[in-house]
Amino acid sequence: RVPGKSGSDDEDVRARRYCADLLQRRGQAKAANSNWAGSIVQFSAALALNPTCVATRYKRAVARFHQADFEGAHLDLVRVLDLEEGNLDAMVLLAKTLLEMRDVAGCTQVCTDVLEREPKNIPAL
Repeated sequence: RVPGKSGSDDEDVRARRYCADLLQRRGQAKAANSNWAGSIVQFSAALALNPTCVATRYKRAVARFHQADFEGAHLDLVRVLDLEEGNLDAMVLLAKTLLEMRDVAGCTQVCTDVLEREPKNIPAL
């Protein structure tokens, strides 16, 4: 809400989510063209408005992974899994990220967790 303007908190929340959604769509468009740096900027701006959006955080992790920012991808993926435990896409990307970071033990643990949840999901790994 703008100081000095009337309006409800609900309106403010809706406006923030609307803007975050627009920024996420811009990020998706940039990612579709492999403009990873541009997509990270858009996803980061969206997360500043809606920090608990799992989809946006996951998409930023994907973009960071493609930019070889494995530390950043790792942080985003851990947060995704905090918000949505058992997100298999995030778990698989986390395993790949840990492998890129040379954390074989961590990668092995995440792969084991994926297979415990989805025993037939070996192709994803």
